[in-house]
Amino acid sequence: MPDVLIFAIGALAFMLATLSLLDSLAARLQAPLPILASVTGLMLGGGAIFVDLGSAGWMLDTYDLWFISELALTPDSVVVLFLPPLLLEVTLGVDVRKLRADTVVVAVMAILAVLAATAFVGGTLALVAGLPLVACLLLGA
Repeated sequence: MPDVLIFAIGALAFMLATLSLLDSLAARLQAPLPILASVTGLMLGGGAIFVDLGSAGWMLDTYDLWFISELALTPDSVVVLFLPPLLLEVTLGVDVRKLRADTVVVAVMAILAVLAATAFVGGTLALVAGLPLVACLLLGA
C-alpha cells in the first residue's frame, strides 16, 4: 500500500476520533458541534505551523510532503464547505416559539447593528484612509 494512502487513512482515523470526542463535548457544553469542530481545526492547523511537516509525515516521501503542504483552500471553498453545516446546526437548534415572540426585537437589533457597523467602519475608514465616504460606507456594509 502506498505511503500516502496509509498517511491519509491515519489522518482520517484521527479526524473521526477527534470529531467523536468533540460530539460528546458539544453535548456536555451545549455548544454547536460545527463551532467546536471549526475552532479545533483552527487550533490544530495553527499548531501545525509550528511543527515541521517532515517530522509529522515521517512515512512520506518528498513529493507526498510537497503535495500535502501545497493543499490549500480558497476563501470561496471555505465558505462553501463550512457555512452550510454551521447554518444547518444553528437553524435546527432555534426555538421557533421564542423567536416568534422576539421577532420585533431581533429585527430592530439586526437592522440597527448593520447600520451602526456600516457607519462606524465607513466613517473610520474615511477618516483614516481619506477615501470617499460612499466607497467607505460600501466597504463597511
